[in-house]
Amino acid sequence: MSFNISKVEKLPNSEVVITGEIPLDFLNQSKIEALKHLNEHASLPGFRPGKIPEDVLVKNVGQMRILEEAAEVALGK
Repeated sequence: MSFNISKVEKLPNSEVVITGEIPLDFLNQSKIEALKHLNEHASLPGFRPGKIPEDVLVKNVGQMRILEEAAEVALGK
């Protein structure tokens, strides 16, 4: 599965803005990996890393952070 990159914009300090489309099924696969990664690296009182229930993790890190991580996973592939 792949996605369409329509624009790559170079910014100062070695940063890049990538604009494109990621198919929903590919994003959903990447979201699963992103949730696992965030769960393993999150630190929440009362939970061991990797053992945080998904709803608690989403509530604490937010949907946007999960989508950002999923996009990073997708771009890495």
